[in-house]
Amino acid sequence: MLAVQDSKLAHTFLQSHFSDDAPPVSDILFEGTEAGLAAQETQLRSLAALASVSEAPTSTWTAREELWAFSDPASTAIAKFSILPVNLERTMELVAHSANAHQLRWKVLMYPTGIGWLRLEGKASSLRGALQALRSELDDQDGSLVVLHRPDKMPAFDAWGTAGDALSLMKSVKQQLDPKNTLNPGRFVGGI
Repeated sequence: MLAVQDSKLAHTFLQSHFSDDAPPVSDILFEGTEAGLAAQETQLRSLAALASVSEAPTSTWTAREELWAFSDPASTAIAKFSILPVNLERTMELVAHSANAHQLRWKVLMYPTGIGWLRLEGKASSLRGALQALRSELDDQDGSLVVLHRPDKMPAFDAWGTAGDALSLMKSVKQQLDPKNTLNPGRFVGGI
């Protein structure tokens, strides 16, 4: 993914899939004339010398929605994380290590901007432990992790994480825009 981003390829979309049960796969979308597409494909094949290149079905571009298609909401957590793109490899190692340590199945959909979606499946208490470990590690890398779905039986877990030194500013903005605290009181980071 980083090599494609650093190249002169003019892709329209790029995403990578990581999981505990399959090797990583990157999807790259090119648009243009036939000659332009052929030139892009040639450059991509040269760049991906050791990887295989094949045409993907159009359903490939609904991967984020498919990540949410879990069979058992009582044993699944979904999180969105943000990292510096240069930390991609380290982050995938952290996800794999944390999930394996807590005996969880996992899938990640990653974009080159550093935004990723994570699905963890397993025991509710193990989900919490893995999410805490990941959040701590990502915070140390100037990243973040927000939990979007968690099982009802999972022990309490702050969905947002810490706001750092921005919390006082956020509270001030909230006070100015919603002085009576009527819009979703207590549902945002820091209980705002």
